Amino acid sequence: KKRTEEQVALLLSDIHGGEIVNKEEMFGLNEYNIDIFKKRLKFLENTLIDIIFNNLSGYKIRKLNLFGLGDWVSGRIHEELIENSDDVITQVFECSHAISEFIINLRQYFDEIFCDFVIGNHGRVTKDVRYKKKYVNWDTVTYKTIELILKNQSGITFRIPRSFFDVVQ
Repeated sequence: KKRTEEQVALLLSDIHGGEIVNKEEMFGLNEYNIDIFKKRLKFLENTLIDIIFNNLSGYKIRKLNLFGLGDWVSGRIHEELIENSDDVITQVFECSHAISEFIINLRQYFDEIFCDFVIGNHGRVTKDVRYKKKYVNWDTVTYKTIELILKNQSGITFRIPRSFFDVVQ
Protein backbone atom coordinates (compact mmCIF):
# COMPACT_ATOMS: atom_id res chain seq x y z
CA LYS A 1 0.00 0.00 0.00
CA LYS A 2 2.97 2.32 0.50
CA ARG A 3 3.80 4.29 -2.64
CA THR A 4 7.37 5.18 -3.54
CA GLU A 5 7.97 8.76 -4.61
CA GLU A 6 9.71 9.02 -7.97
CA GLN A 7 10.22 11.49 -10.80
CA VAL A 8 9.62 11.04 -14.51
CA ALA A 9 12.22 11.84 -17.15
CA LEU A 10 10.97 12.40 -20.69
CA LEU A 11 13.50 12.81 -23.50
CA LEU A 12 12.22 14.73 -26.51
CA SER A 13 14.53 14.91 -29.50
CA ASP A 14 14.65 15.27 -33.27
CA ILE A 15 11.14 16.58 -33.79
CA HIS A 16 12.26 18.33 -36.99
CA GLY A 17 9.23 20.59 -36.83
CA GLY A 18 8.49 22.08 -40.20
CA GLU A 19 10.04 19.27 -42.23
CA ILE A 20 7.80 17.98 -44.98
CA VAL A 21 8.01 14.40 -46.22
CA ASN A 22 5.65 13.82 -49.14
CA LYS A 23 3.86 10.47 -49.08
CA GLU A 24 3.89 10.17 -52.88
CA GLU A 25 7.66 10.59 -52.95
CA MET A 26 8.04 7.80 -50.37
CA PHE A 27 5.96 5.25 -52.31
CA GLY A 28 3.28 5.67 -49.63
CA LEU A 29 5.55 4.30 -46.91
CA ASN A 30 6.08 7.49 -44.94
CA GLU A 31 4.79 11.01 -44.52
CA TYR A 32 5.61 13.89 -42.16
CA ASN A 33 4.48 17.46 -41.66
CA ILE A 34 3.49 19.79 -38.83
CA ASP A 35 0.03 18.22 -38.46
CA ILE A 36 1.52 14.73 -38.09
CA PHE A 37 3.99 16.12 -35.54
CA LYS A 38 1.10 17.59 -33.52
CA LYS A 39 -0.83 14.30 -33.64
CA ARG A 40 2.25 12.37 -32.49
CA LEU A 41 2.80 14.86 -29.66
CA LYS A 42 -0.82 14.41 -28.51
CA PHE A 43 -0.35 10.62 -28.67
CA LEU A 44 2.82 10.97 -26.56
CA GLU A 45 0.94 13.10 -24.02
CA ASN A 46 -1.94 10.62 -23.70
CA THR A 47 0.36 7.59 -23.56
CA LEU A 48 2.63 9.18 -20.95
CA ILE A 49 -0.31 10.00 -18.67
CA ASP A 50 -1.81 6.53 -19.16
CA ILE A 51 1.44 4.73 -18.32
CA ILE A 52 2.28 6.90 -15.31
CA PHE A 53 -1.11 7.19 -13.67
CA ASN A 54 -2.82 3.97 -14.73
CA ASN A 55 0.03 1.46 -14.83
CA LEU A 56 2.48 2.66 -12.19
CA SER A 57 0.14 2.54 -9.21
CA GLY A 58 2.98 1.78 -6.79
CA TYR A 59 4.55 5.17 -7.33
CA LYS A 60 3.74 8.71 -6.34
CA ILE A 61 4.97 10.93 -9.15
CA ARG A 62 4.85 14.67 -8.70
CA LYS A 63 7.63 15.93 -10.97
CA LEU A 64 8.21 15.65 -14.70
CA ASN A 65 11.69 16.37 -16.03
CA LEU A 66 11.40 17.23 -19.70
CA PHE A 67 14.73 17.02 -21.48
CA GLY A 68 14.86 18.65 -24.90
CA LEU A 69 17.79 17.14 -26.78
CA GLY A 70 17.74 19.35 -29.84
CA ASP A 71 16.72 19.35 -33.47
CA TRP A 72 13.25 20.58 -32.65
CA VAL A 73 13.39 22.54 -35.90
CA SER A 74 14.36 21.06 -39.23
CA GLY A 75 16.55 24.06 -39.92
CA ARG A 76 18.25 25.30 -43.07
CA ILE A 77 21.69 23.67 -43.02
CA HIS A 78 21.10 21.22 -45.87
CA GLU A 79 19.76 22.01 -49.36
CA GLU A 80 17.21 19.21 -49.06
CA LEU A 81 15.83 20.74 -45.86
CA ILE A 82 15.52 24.15 -47.49
CA GLU A 83 13.51 22.58 -50.33
CA ASN A 84 11.37 20.34 -48.09
CA SER A 85 10.61 22.44 -45.03
CA ASP A 86 8.55 25.39 -43.96
CA ASP A 87 10.55 28.57 -43.53
CA VAL A 88 12.50 28.53 -40.26
CA ILE A 89 10.36 31.25 -38.62
CA THR A 90 7.25 29.12 -39.17
CA GLN A 91 9.13 26.10 -37.83
CA VAL A 92 10.04 27.95 -34.62
CA PHE A 93 6.57 29.30 -33.93
CA GLU A 94 4.63 26.16 -34.86
CA CYS A 95 6.91 23.99 -32.72
CA SER A 96 6.94 26.50 -29.82
CA HIS A 97 3.16 26.70 -29.77
CA ALA A 98 2.67 22.91 -29.92
CA ILE A 99 5.25 22.16 -27.21
CA SER A 100 3.89 24.93 -24.96
CA GLU A 101 0.42 23.42 -25.23
CA PHE A 102 1.90 19.98 -24.51
CA ILE A 103 3.60 21.28 -21.34
CA ILE A 104 0.47 23.10 -20.16
CA ASN A 105 -1.60 19.95 -20.66
CA LEU A 106 0.92 17.87 -18.69
CA ARG A 107 1.13 20.46 -15.90
CA GLN A 108 -2.32 19.47 -14.63
CA TYR A 109 -0.91 16.03 -13.73
CA PHE A 110 2.33 17.13 -12.07
CA ASP A 111 3.13 19.52 -9.24
CA GLU A 112 6.28 20.57 -11.05
CA ILE A 113 7.72 20.40 -14.55
CA PHE A 114 11.42 21.06 -15.05
CA CYS A 115 12.47 21.78 -18.63
CA ASP A 116 16.15 21.39 -19.53
CA PHE A 117 16.74 22.06 -23.21
CA VAL A 118 20.00 21.76 -25.16
CA ILE A 119 20.54 22.55 -28.82
CA GLY A 120 20.98 20.18 -31.72
CA ASN A 121 22.79 20.61 -35.01
CA HIS A 122 19.85 21.18 -37.37
CA GLY A 123 19.00 24.54 -35.84
CA ARG A 124 22.41 26.08 -36.39
CA VAL A 125 22.42 29.26 -38.43
CA THR A 126 25.46 28.40 -40.58
CA LYS A 127 26.18 25.37 -42.73
CA ASP A 128 29.68 25.19 -41.26
CA VAL A 129 30.02 23.63 -37.83
CA ARG A 130 31.00 26.22 -35.24
CA TYR A 131 32.72 25.44 -31.97
CA LYS A 132 31.95 28.73 -30.24
CA LYS A 133 28.52 30.23 -29.62
CA LYS A 134 26.73 27.00 -30.53
CA TYR A 135 23.70 28.40 -28.68
CA VAL A 136 23.19 30.84 -31.58
CA ASN A 137 20.77 28.32 -32.98
CA TRP A 138 17.10 28.11 -33.98
CA ASP A 139 16.56 25.50 -31.23
CA THR A 140 17.53 28.20 -28.72
CA VAL A 141 14.98 30.57 -30.26
CA THR A 142 12.35 27.82 -30.03
CA TYR A 143 13.19 27.09 -26.38
CA LYS A 144 13.23 30.76 -25.40
CA THR A 145 9.87 31.26 -27.14
CA ILE A 146 8.39 28.38 -25.15
CA GLU A 147 9.84 29.83 -21.96
CA LEU A 148 8.29 33.21 -22.81
CA ILE A 149 4.89 31.69 -23.60
CA LEU A 150 4.89 29.82 -20.25
CA LYS A 151 6.51 32.52 -18.09
CA ASN A 152 3.36 33.09 -16.00
CA GLN A 153 2.62 29.39 -15.47
CA SER A 154 3.37 28.27 -11.94
CA GLY A 155 5.33 25.10 -11.33
CA ILE A 156 7.20 25.19 -14.64
CA THR A 157 10.90 26.02 -14.63
CA PHE A 158 13.46 26.19 -17.40
CA ARG A 159 17.16 25.73 -17.83
CA ILE A 160 18.46 26.51 -21.30
CA PRO A 161 22.24 26.25 -21.14
CA ARG A 162 24.52 27.84 -23.70
CA SER A 163 26.46 24.60 -24.07
CA PHE A 164 25.36 21.77 -26.35
CA PHE A 165 25.14 19.32 -23.43
CA ASP A 166 24.09 19.39 -19.81
CA VAL A 167 24.21 17.16 -16.75
CA VAL A 168 21.25 16.93 -14.37
CA GLN A 169 21.00 14.86 -11.22
